[in-house]
Amino acid sequence: MQISVAAGYAIHGLGYLGAHPEGEVVYVNEIAKYFDVSPSYLAKVFQTLGRAGFVLSYRGVKGGYALARRPEDINLREVVEAVDGPIVPSACCLSKSPCRRQHLCEVFSSVNEAFRRFCAALEEKRIVDLAHSVTSDEHGKKSRKGGTKPKAKARTKAKAKAKAKKKPRAR
Repeated sequence: MQISVAAGYAIHGLGYLGAHPEGEVVYVNEIAKYFDVSPSYLAKVFQTLGRAGFVLSYRGVKGGYALARRPEDINLREVVEAVDGPIVPSACCLSKSPCRRQHLCEVFSSVNEAFRRFCAALEEKRIVDLAHSVTSDEHGKKSRKGGTKPKAKARTKAKAKAKAKKKPRAR
C-alpha cells in the first residue's frame, strides 16, 4: 500500500492547479519550481494526467496545463490508478499465488482490512481538499521570491561572508 513518486507528483501537481482559479493555465516549470522537482519528469506525469482526462494541455506562448475537471470531482484513488495502474490487494504474504488459508489467516485479514481502509481514504480525499495545503507556505515555497530554498540562500550568503573574510595570500 504505497504510491509511486510519479503518483505523488501527480497529486501535488493537481492540488497546485486546484488552488488556481478555474481554467487558469499554469506552466509545468512553475509547478516544478514550486515543489523543487524535475520539470521534465513532472511534464511526463502531466502527459499521463492529460491522457487520463484530468488536465487540459495548451501549446504555444500561453501554453501550460489547466484542470479538465472540477477539483471537487477528482479523488486521489483515481489519480493514483491513472498513474500507477489499478490498486489491488496482495494475494498472499507468503507467495505470489492466491492464499489457500485466507479464511484462517489473521495476517491476510489484517492486511486486507488495511488495504480496504487505504482505498477508502484515497476515495474520500479530493483534490479540492488538498489545494490549500499543497500551496501553503509550510508545504511549498509560495511566498519566497524566485522559488529558492531558504537553506540554499543561507549557504550562499555564508559562503560570500567567508570569502570576504579570507585574507589574500602573500606571494
